[in-house]
Amino acid sequence: MLVALDIGNTNIHLGVFQERRLLFHKVMRAEEVDLEELALGSYLPLISEILLASVNPKVEDVFCTWLEKNYPKKPLKFPGDIRVPIPVLVREPHKVGIDRLLNAVAAYEKTRGTTIVVDMGTAITVDAVSERGEFLGGIIAPGLESSVKALHLRTALLPEVTPERPDYYIGKDTVEAITSGLYWGTVGMVERLIKGVKKEVGGEPRVIATGGDASLFAADVGLFHEVIPHLTLEGMVLAYKNSRQ
Repeated sequence: MLVALDIGNTNIHLGVFQERRLLFHKVMRAEEVDLEELALGSYLPLISEILLASVNPKVEDVFCTWLEKNYPKKPLKFPGDIRVPIPVLVREPHKVGIDRLLNAVAAYEKTRGTTIVVDMGTAITVDAVSERGEFLGGIIAPGLESSVKALHLRTALLPEVTPERPDYYIGKDTVEAITSGLYWGTVGMVERLIKGVKKEVGGEPRVIATGGDASLFAADVGLFHEVIPHLTLEGMVLAYKNSRQ
């Protein structure tokens, strides 16, 4: 069995895999994580490796300290211990977020053609993968929750709202107006970004969405061919398997 830990800025995703089949999945908030909730106790004797990908160094350090005390083997980290098997055609490949590359690996494995990967989390990323499986680069924009916090923190009178899908465009009070602007503004932004990337890569790329907000927006964006919640975890397992061939 393999354990994959994807440590993001907002959430931590844990997956237990047998070969490439996901047996168990858990999501925890990064800012309030309780390591005892990892629930690995019953799996520990069966685990061959723990894979770790992180864009949150502070939380990563906490996890690694806990793992050292509770697991006999050091976790294998991306990209230091495991190479991500995808050509990265950007100016500074080493600066691309590991989650973006792992998403691209997993998405291309499913499409085997030109692909656009939309990850809707703390940040929204829209990345392009060529027909030959090359990471071409992409777009980084604020995610819904980041926009909520920024609007609240950078204004004196606007409240922090709960992100949700409104049934209206015209808000009848401040909270409704903010909710509408954030949600429908995100819909419009994501649609425009996907269309722009499609124009540049050409053809009819498949659009794969992932991230905590992908399901919330899927029906209104209307351009996703598939929503895959555990795409990063799947990419971690694929990269590990590739490194052992």
